[in-house]
Amino acid sequence: MRSIPEIIGLDEKGVVVNAGRNRTISGRVWFGTLIFLGVLSLALIITVIVQARNRAKYDNTNKNKNENENDVCLTQGCISAATHQLRSIDSAVSSNLCKDFYTYACGGWQKTHPIQSFDVERTILGDIIDRRDTEIERLLDSPIIRSNQRSWEYKVKTYYTECRDDYIRVNNTASYMIALIQDPATVNGWYMFDNSAENASQEFLVKNETLYQQMSHIHGDLGNLAVFGIRTRFDEDDPTIKRLEFYPAALSMELSDYLDDDPISIPRREAFQIYITDIMKLLAKDAGITDMNVEIRAATVAGDVFSVERFLADSLRRNPTSSVPRTTNLQEISTQFSFEFDQIMRHELDDPDVISILTPIYLTNNMYFTDAFELIIHFL
Repeated sequence: MRSIPEIIGLDEKGVVVNAGRNRTISGRVWFGTLIFLGVLSLALIITVIVQARNRAKYDNTNKNKNENENDVCLTQGCISAATHQLRSIDSAVSSNLCKDFYTYACGGWQKTHPIQSFDVERTILGDIIDRRDTEIERLLDSPIIRSNQRSWEYKVKTYYTECRDDYIRVNNTASYMIALIQDPATVNGWYMFDNSAENASQEFLVKNETLYQQMSHIHGDLGNLAVFGIRTRFDEDDPTIKRLEFYPAALSMELSDYLDDDPISIPRREAFQIYITDIMKLLAKDAGITDMNVEIRAATVAGDVFSVERFLADSLRRNPTSSVPRTTNLQEISTQFSFEFDQIMRHELDDPDVISILTPIYLTNNMYFTDAFELIIHFL
């Protein structure tokens, strides 16, 4: 009889043998396998954790490296800005940073960029704008290449040339104003022009028009403001009604520029008087006035303008304008300020009958008008 393999646990006679031993061996194998797999899984988990930590550390290192590299800007623009700032620094005052950092940061620039006689201030931004304007002017002054009248270049450059008001290249730009000043029906002369006559006084007016006539012409004919302005304002109680309002006006600068003695205000008022003087001489030039005293009269006018405006600025600082006006009429303020306002209004308005001396008006800043007309009456 053929023998039976022991793998099924039977002997030659069919009796089961070695079954328990085989099960024991099988159990041990499975137990060892589980332990091995557990150790392997744990090793894999530990490996993943270590790799993740190393990766995070590597990323942070690179990030910090990149951030450190980005802290220094080496572009052409950054280098140019840094160079400009270094040139602007005044290192001589570096020991006084906490008390005067502005001088340390900008003192060098101030020393190399003085305020010109024709300017009231000078700033870095202003210099940039000036350079930009100069470049634009250079481009507009260049010859027209696209000569077709429909081209944008032809239109822009032609418009620019025709609209310029330049005493150097365009003569007689003040002809219209000069005609108004010399017209007998309007201003009818002026100290700058009339006193150019031979042997004429440089202190007293050759033509002595009344102050009412002069102020009327300034307000009505020239469209400028002198001492005060006139505008319309809605009634405080009835918004459907408009009233005339008299308000302080005619200052060319800020109050501080007239009254303060700081490093900004002083150069501004000096430049303002130089500006007025130059305008007077240019007007005289266009009017054909060439006598030897023209500069004296120009300086006199500039000094008078500044003195009056400074007086008015001082009044405004002492008496700030309130938002609530005073209701009055032309008759009352004419009596109060010893000035015939109705004469001005007859010239100011196209139809003098539209307002009477009893028509209610608004007056802002009563104290300013008191000071202003005390000064005016002094010169009558």
